[in-house]
Amino acid sequence: DSGGLICELGAEWVGESHERVRSLCRDFNLPLQKHQFNDFLMQNGRVSRPGEWNFSAKANSAFDKLLQGFEKLTPAQQRMLDRKDWWTHLSDAGFTQPDLILRELADSTDFGE
Repeated sequence: DSGGLICELGAEWVGESHERVRSLCRDFNLPLQKHQFNDFLMQNGRVSRPGEWNFSAKANSAFDKLLQGFEKLTPAQQRMLDRKDWWTHLSDAGFTQPDLILRELADSTDFGE
């Protein structure tokens, strides 16, 4: 009996990089369900199915450059980056307002917001 308490019995997302968790799931024969970002989008009165919408080419290119450049950052540059909020960093990299809104949607599904 939970005594009237509501308990979350939900699961957590397990990514490709979560090697130890994936190993434990194999050890205990726990199946993993495929989970990926796959949402409809309603924007400006138009509904788009999963796979029909994406970031602009400019935003995709900027994001790729951010990922490639991250590993090259010095500890001092990482500390400076840590002082910036995500939207400002993406905006500085070339994301437009519509792309920032889409990034917010994508990140919220990844992080459960």
